[in-house]
Amino acid sequence: MRSNIACIHAAVAAAVVTLLLAGCGERTDAEIVESARTKLQTNERQTAIIELKTVLQRSPQSGTARVVLGQALLDGGAPALAMVELEKARELKHDDNAVVPPLARAM
Repeated sequence: MRSNIACIHAAVAAAVVTLLLAGCGERTDAEIVESARTKLQTNERQTAIIELKTVLQRSPQSGTARVVLGQALLDGGAPALAMVELEKARELKHDDNAVVPPLARAM
């Protein structure tokens, strides 16, 4: 009986810790984009692409995420996909200085 109660307490404590950590782990879009940029510098392209797509699911209007994703796709050998993201960034009125050079490379 005593061990059952101890197991229940341990399970409840583990669940509480998990919930607390999940709430504290929420990163902002800017933090995720910065993390993706870092991953691109260390050749972790696929992880960076996943992070950027996560940002775009939450914030489809993020021109910055679209530009960084477009550059990652372009560098990964997918110019057609890069063009889609970079053109969307232009439609969102993102800074042409950031959008046009990679868009020109993708064409």
